[in-house]
Amino acid sequence: KDTLFVESLSASPGAVVNRYNASAAPGRDIRVGDYITHVDGAVVSENHVGSENLKVTLSIQRIEPYTVDLEKGDAILGLELNYTATGTSATIASVRDGVVKAKAPQIRAGHRILKVNGKPLPTADRVAAMKAPTLKIELVTPPTL
Repeated sequence: KDTLFVESLSASPGAVVNRYNASAAPGRDIRVGDYITHVDGAVVSENHVGSENLKVTLSIQRIEPYTVDLEKGDAILGLELNYTATGTSATIASVRDGVVKAKAPQIRAGHRILKVNGKPLPTADRVAAMKAPTLKIELVTPPTL
């Protein structure tokens, strides 16, 4: 889907997003975990990042996470993941044969893993944590456009 996932926000109080959030109505702020679905009414794409417009209108979807508990033992999860080296979440690219396909069919390609065993982890730690025999995985589904 053509969306942008808000993985982090600037720590600078002068950042545009923080100035907006300071004046936003309750629940209308932009948060980590939100999806940006439209910019100025158009479906979003990576081409919108760094737009030169002084004022833009964003459409945001906030999706409540869900949690799956898995007892996997030594079996494989069967997930192919897309992630960045500095990110704290991963997108499921595909679900192959393994524990997830057999025991958690609600997990599908496009879902995003936010936490493993209660922690948002950097990539290397996340991959290592997912090898544990017992897992608690927090995910979000992709937004609907």
